Amino acid sequence: RMIPMENAMTLIKGRRSTRKFLDKTIPQELLEQVLEAGRYAPSGKNVQAAHFLVIENRAILDKLAVLVREAFQEAGVKRPEGYIFHYDPKVLIVLCNRTDNVNNLADTGCALENMMLMASELELGSCWINQLKDLNGNETINAYLYSLGMENEERAYGALALGYPDSETGLPEHTPKERTGNRVTYVK
Repeated sequence: RMIPMENAMTLIKGRRSTRKFLDKTIPQELLEQVLEAGRYAPSGKNVQAAHFLVIENRAILDKLAVLVREAFQEAGVKRPEGYIFHYDPKVLIVLCNRTDNVNNLADTGCALENMMLMASELELGSCWINQLKDLNGNETINAYLYSLGMENEERAYGALALGYPDSETGLPEHTPKERTGNRVTYVK
C-alpha cells in the first residue's frame, strides 16, 4: 500500500516534540508499533545493529535521571536544580548500537525519526533525547545500562521519551512551522 505523498508530508510537517507527559500507560500494541517503525529504519550496509532498551519501570527511570544529573555535575556541566534529562515519560526507549559500526549515529537517527513519526501518527508524544549519547563514555552510566541489557560492545547513541502529552490541548499543534534554516543549494 502506498501512502499518499500529501499524507506523509502532513505527518512530517506536523510532528512536534513533547516535553511534558501524563502518567498514563501506553497500550502494548501502540508501543509495539512505535518499536516496529524504529526497527524498520534504514541502516548503513543494512547491518541492522540497533538495540532497543525499552524502559517502563519508574524506579529505573528515576535512577537513570539521577545518574545523568551526577555525571553532568562531575563533568562540570551546569543543569537546573532537579534536572530530569528524559522529561519523565511513561516509556524511555534507549537506542544502543555497536561501537564498531561506523554508521551507529546515523542508524540511531533514522530509527528515532521513524519512531517519532509513528508516535505522532498514533497521537502519542515523543522527544529525541541526546544526553545518553553525550555521556556514553561514562563508566557508571554504562555499567547501569549493561545491567539493563546493553551489550559490552554497545553504547547508547540516543533515546526516545514516549507517552501521552500533558497539556490542555493534548498533542502539540500539528500546524507546520515556517522554516528559517536548513538551506538548500542546488548544484547543476
